[in-house]
Amino acid sequence: QIARVQGIEIRVHVTFVLVVVWGAFNYGSGGGLRGLAFGAVLTLLVFGIVLLHELGHSLAALRFGIAVRDITLLPIGGVARLERMPQRPLHEFVIAIAGPLVNVVLAALSIPVLWWLTDGYPLAMFLTGVLRPNLFGLFQFLFIINLSLLIFNLIPAFPLDGGRIFRSLLAMGLGFGRATRVAVWLGQGLAFLMGLYGLWQGNWLLAFIALFIFSAGGAEGRSAAVRGVLDNIRVRQALSHVHTVLHPGFTVIEVAAMTLHNPQANFPVMLGDVLIGIVERHDIRRALAEGQKWTTVAEVMRRDFPTLGLDATLTDAQDTMFQANSPVAAVYEGTRLCGLLSFDDIERAFQMFPAGKGAAVVSGAGGPPV
Repeated sequence: QIARVQGIEIRVHVTFVLVVVWGAFNYGSGGGLRGLAFGAVLTLLVFGIVLLHELGHSLAALRFGIAVRDITLLPIGGVARLERMPQRPLHEFVIAIAGPLVNVVLAALSIPVLWWLTDGYPLAMFLTGVLRPNLFGLFQFLFIINLSLLIFNLIPAFPLDGGRIFRSLLAMGLGFGRATRVAVWLGQGLAFLMGLYGLWQGNWLLAFIALFIFSAGGAEGRSAAVRGVLDNIRVRQALSHVHTVLHPGFTVIEVAAMTLHNPQANFPVMLGDVLIGIVERHDIRRALAEGQKWTTVAEVMRRDFPTLGLDATLTDAQDTMFQANSPVAAVYEGTRLCGLLSFDDIERAFQMFPAGKGAAVVSGAGGPPV
């Protein structure tokens, strides 16, 4: 981690140093030490632009109440991890286009400087010649790299920005499910052609990026299909009912004996009628392994846990549990505890209701996001 912006952690992959060394020789070879230093600066500039691009996406997501876990700079670009994907096509459109708009602004800002440095030469002059280690070369590179990133990211190959923009526009008429299938099909087709071109030209980086686009698009397509099923299943259908309730004063060894032949995976800790914590089976195993058999349940229980209603969809439940970084949630009907829901319960429900059959179980369910 190198910084934090608006609560977003900015991270750099360990291989970043190797990329800077590569960039120094790629952009500055033949220019001596000054050329190598200029090449390193240009490489850092590229990743600075990529970071601003990802911040554009992230700040737009924050505007719609979507938390951003972090931004990681990788050798092939940047990745912003959102807590959840937008549920409205318009929100996805704005978030997807925010990154390319950053490149438009940066390219536009470099034009007056280049115009001044060249005494008003035509814009075409900015794109010609060898990059020289001076102020003109720096702003020439700034213009070219932003234009290149803009064009590349607007290719409608899902999950690139252009693919997400395309999917969001389709979703306004087709819904997220069908729009995702079309966007993934188009994106993988373009990635396949891109990969063939990269192999034909001997451009292994382009071929690798094409492979990444192809696999990432397929993964998001499968994720959308899963969410399409989970959107049609309610929490009440997947809920694990509680048979064993713990008191906060029970010791670990007592709980271990009580649960020896009990298949229940998670246990509510109650003080009267109030849920004060949740203990998972592996919490008991870990405490025993650490020799804490006389430790009380109150000392090993999870005190912070999300809560859900019976009629919430499993998509909402999954998002809530991910955001709370909790593998289990308490389910209430009003003020009455009905049971506990875990990711295992969600997976089991998904296996029970294959794609396309969830709607027959619960009527009136909403459409799926990514």
